[in-house]
Formats: sequence, structure tokens, C-alpha cells
Amino acid sequence: MNIKIERKPTFSVCGKKVWITGQHNEEFGDFWNECNSSGFSERLKEASSTRRAT
Repeated sequence: MNIKIERKPTFSVCGKKVWITGQHNEEFGDFWNECNSSGFSERLKEASSTRRAT
């Protein structure tokens, strides 16, 4: 295995943490409903579009 370390420009990471045990589909839906109703999804979309590299 050849390993090569490269320097790259910095970047930002943002998100929202949730812990869902198992495959409870209604909990996934609740998470996204809350993200959408609180405006988090829209803020995340705006942050993504304003931080694009040129």
C-alpha cells in the first residue's frame, strides 16, 4: 500500500446530530420534519450554496 499525504485547502463541516436505534422509520421522518420545520434544512442549503469554491 502506498500512502501519500497531500495538503488541501481547508473546508467547513456542518450538520445536525441525531441518535436513532434500529430501523425505526418514523424516527427518521420525525428528524427530517423537525429539521424542515425549524428552518435547519434551509439554513444548511444556504450555507452550502454560499461556500462554494471558485
